[in-house]
Amino acid sequence: MKRILLSLLLLYFVCIVLTCDTYVDSIEGDDVEGCGTIESPCRSISNHTSVCLATPGIYLLGKYFPPQMTSWSRSNASVSGEVKKDALSEELTSQLPTVNCSKRSYDMQKQLHSKGGPIIWNQVSIGNCDCTWWGVNFSDIRITQVSFFHSTLHIIYPILNDRDGAVVINDNNLTLSTLEIVARTSNHLEEMPLSVQNNLIYRSTVEVTSSGILFPYTVRVQQNTLSVGHVVVRFDWQVPPYSKIFVIANKGEGEITLEAKETLTVMTDASDRQYANLTVEENDVTRMMFQYENYRLGGTINVNFEGNQMNEVEMDLNTWSLNNMMKDNIVSDMSLKSSSLIRYLNNGMEDNFIDTLTFGMGIQDKTTLYKQSFYLKRNTFGTVYLAVQRGSGTTPWRLLQSSMSIEDNRWTQDGSTSALSIEGFQYVDMFITRNNVTGNRRSVSGAGIRIISAKSSHIIMSHNRASTGAAVSIMISNGNVTFSHNELRNNEATVSAGGLSIVGDNLAAIRVTECLMENNIAPHASAFDLLGTTNTTTVNNTIYADQSMSTDGTVAINPMNYNPVNRLFCPPQTRLKVTSTSWACSSCQGLGYLFEAGLMDNGQTNYTECKSCPDHVDCDGVTPQAAGGYWCTYSVELGVMKCYDCPDGYCRDDKHEWNDSCAARRTGTLCGECEEGYRPSLFSSACIAEDKCKRGYFSLIFLAPVVYLIFFSLLPVGDGSVLKSTSFFIQTVPLLTFLTFFISPGGSDGSSGFGLCVGQLNYVHKQLLILYIPVATVTVFGLACLISGILYHCRRRSHTDQHYEMIDENGDEEVREEEKRSVYSRCGVGMMTAYLLVYGGITSICLKLLFCVQIDGQEEGVLYHSGNIKCDSPWRIVLMIVAGVILLPSPFLIILLRRKLKARREQTCRDVRKMLDGCYRSSCKYWESVYMLRKLTISAVYVVGSYSHWGPTIMRSVLTFSLASHLLFQPFRTRIEQTLETVCLMSLTGLTILDTVEKQTNEAIVLEIVLIAVPLSFSGYLIVKSTYIGLKNYIVKKWKERKEKRSSEDEYLIQK
Repeated sequence: MKRILLSLLLLYFVCIVLTCDTYVDSIEGDDVEGCGTIESPCRSISNHTSVCLATPGIYLLGKYFPPQMTSWSRSNASVSGEVKKDALSEELTSQLPTVNCSKRSYDMQKQLHSKGGPIIWNQVSIGNCDCTWWGVNFSDIRITQVSFFHSTLHIIYPILNDRDGAVVINDNNLTLSTLEIVARTSNHLEEMPLSVQNNLIYRSTVEVTSSGILFPYTVRVQQNTLSVGHVVVRFDWQVPPYSKIFVIANKGEGEITLEAKETLTVMTDASDRQYANLTVEENDVTRMMFQYENYRLGGTINVNFEGNQMNEVEMDLNTWSLNNMMKDNIVSDMSLKSSSLIRYLNNGMEDNFIDTLTFGMGIQDKTTLYKQSFYLKRNTFGTVYLAVQRGSGTTPWRLLQSSMSIEDNRWTQDGSTSALSIEGFQYVDMFITRNNVTGNRRSVSGAGIRIISAKSSHIIMSHNRASTGAAVSIMISNGNVTFSHNELRNNEATVSAGGLSIVGDNLAAIRVTECLMENNIAPHASAFDLLGTTNTTTVNNTIYADQSMSTDGTVAINPMNYNPVNRLFCPPQTRLKVTSTSWACSSCQGLGYLFEAGLMDNGQTNYTECKSCPDHVDCDGVTPQAAGGYWCTYSVELGVMKCYDCPDGYCRDDKHEWNDSCAARRTGTLCGECEEGYRPSLFSSACIAEDKCKRGYFSLIFLAPVVYLIFFSLLPVGDGSVLKSTSFFIQTVPLLTFLTFFISPGGSDGSSGFGLCVGQLNYVHKQLLILYIPVATVTVFGLACLISGILYHCRRRSHTDQHYEMIDENGDEEVREEEKRSVYSRCGVGMMTAYLLVYGGITSICLKLLFCVQIDGQEEGVLYHSGNIKCDSPWRIVLMIVAGVILLPSPFLIILLRRKLKARREQTCRDVRKMLDGCYRSSCKYWESVYMLRKLTISAVYVVGSYSHWGPTIMRSVLTFSLASHLLFQPFRTRIEQTLETVCLMSLTGLTILDTVEKQTNEAIVLEIVLIAVPLSFSGYLIVKSTYIGLKNYIVKKWKERKEKRSSEDEYLIQK
């Protein structure tokens, strides 16, 4: 029956549109008697009720506003109503007839018959009108394909008949206009359709209001384009009807407002339960507001909200029953609220993207809510706030058969509020599972999930994940909480309970099982805090306490007796502390140290006590601090930390963390390696970047022995006392202080920044390369001596007969031959001088390569100066043999050599013996052996003593003893030589007393420079003086020889 009526109504509408009482043409028409036909149109509208306006054209209204208007075309003399009905395009709008208003008020009542009639406007343009019509009896209002501009039209009319009415506003264009229609009726209409479709609304408002006793209605707000536009549909009735509302495919920057409410605000009964359906689909608008009020018992509204994209949605729903389904929406801010009471609630939300969701429901005292079903599934939220707010009374209320299911949702907004907040729900079964919360930073409690005022409810939370913020907070009374299989990571609270906080009363039962809590932070109870109840169970949980420990170190608070069937991993350097009500990970600060992490693993507890602090380590801080100059290691097998004296220049001088000792880009055991990208340098302990290494330095090192060969060969024959004292001082100073960077033939590993990098060398290669210089120097001298000796003896044999003849003729010839130093003599003296000078350096290098230490926790010893090299290499055996056969016996072999040279008469032997003991008094000719023993002792103390804090003391004792023995025996022959040696030994002893390796104050540095400069200046003065005297004697000698030669030649000429 309804379909037949709708068909007849549509046919009636078409007939009205296609027929006109009067045809009007503003250009070709003429206002004469009998005008108004197609063949003879009128020129003006006048007081005609139904007009067809020729297009294009401009028409000025007179006294009346025609209730029916449409357009017709002159070209084919047909009405434009036959044109396809669609939204107005710019081209079609420009062709419409334009109706302009000349005044503000127009009368339609006189133009309608007594039973009323429709308003039908089609394909016209209305501009500059500001009109209001009151009390006009319109049966229908149908406005289609009309262009409104700069107009405000208010139509307020009663519906007097009892048949169906309709309001149709389709395919129009509104620009800076307002169209308001208010329909009122006291009749029981069978149906009241309303359509607002396919309109273009630019900075305009379309508002339709209908009120009456009872009229079912169908509302369609579809496919409108809003450009800062607003669509308002408002219904008021005394008896709620069965209604259908469709809001579909609207778009643009605008707002849609729907209001439907019962005017009677008291709860009344009805024989039949009325329903309303709201369908909102595929809209893309700025804001939507929907308000629905139905106070009838059993009144129900069904909401289907799907596929929309909006900035703001506000729904105020007050009814007996609500079925709400929201799916696949993108909304910035959504508010669902009920200011009174919903007895039956079925709210579902799936696959939505909502930044802020607020659900608020108000209740009254003495109320029973029969059924509540609320579920959120697979949504992405910023924040969600679900609340039940009660009145000011204290009478309890109940929820029967109520449940809440929150599953597979994600919270990602970086905000300062709780991600999910549930407040005031009672007698509800809550199932919160498989949710993921990240980014929320409410630091007090419950930044992830916050449940408060939950009474007599059963809460089950499982398989959830939360991070950043105080994760979960629950306040419950007389209920149950099951918290299982959840992951709480990287949450932080400023007060308590970084991961989980549950506060209950004695009637609450709490069960926390199978959860993972990792790196949560709080001043108190960083993982969880269970308070207010003794009925708790914590089983099979795994907790990783955060590295930045809380203020009091507590990880978990549980009022029940401690249950060992859990796993707790404390951070490194913290011990586990377990009591009957709490678990804690506390630092050993001030009590010792602990590098391991406290552990509780299913009944087993480990690392619950701190270890005593070792020597040279300060354990007052959280991390042990090692003293300067020490390298510390920790043996996992032995479970102890031990510190070792670091090689000179390898470790930091200041106080440092126990595992950060290395300096100068060094790393590894005893800082014996260079960092990646760096290489060891020659003559320094520092490591140098690979890009600064120059292989060309090999040429300098290779030629160094040649330079030494030339230098020692040119030395005049003499006792060499100045050279001995000066070289001993220069070689010993680098072993005592950082200031000097003089490079002796023996090399040094001092901490000076000066050094040469020649490529990829390890420590052994480096020392062998340095050892090459002194060894090659002595070896070259040895070869030169061997060759020159052979040549010298061969020449003497071949010149024996001639030599004796020359003696017979001139007795002075042999004396002159002996006075000249032979090459053989120079080689012998030079080789012995070089060996004595480099003996200390060679010994020091060999001792470094042989000196090994045992590090706790390592099976084999390692080189002290290169902890990455083990002491089981074959080359060490060869080096031991060389040291045992040549170096160690050398001081005693010198004594035997001197005795053998003393028994020989050759000039070479006399020169070598003069170099060995020429500077010593007769009773101290053995002093060169003392010199070598002193060098050997100092080298050994430097190498071995650097491994012990007693090294500086031993070195100081050795030099003090050397100075005392020198002053006691006074071995040097002349006073000036004795004085130079005394100055050198006193300076060295003063440097050891200053102990500048440990304390580098400004005053000490100045005094150290003075102690170094004085011996060098004194020896420099003596060298310059000796060189001057030597040159002077050489010049005088040459002058005398030339003079004698001239005298001999003159005498020979005279005799001739």
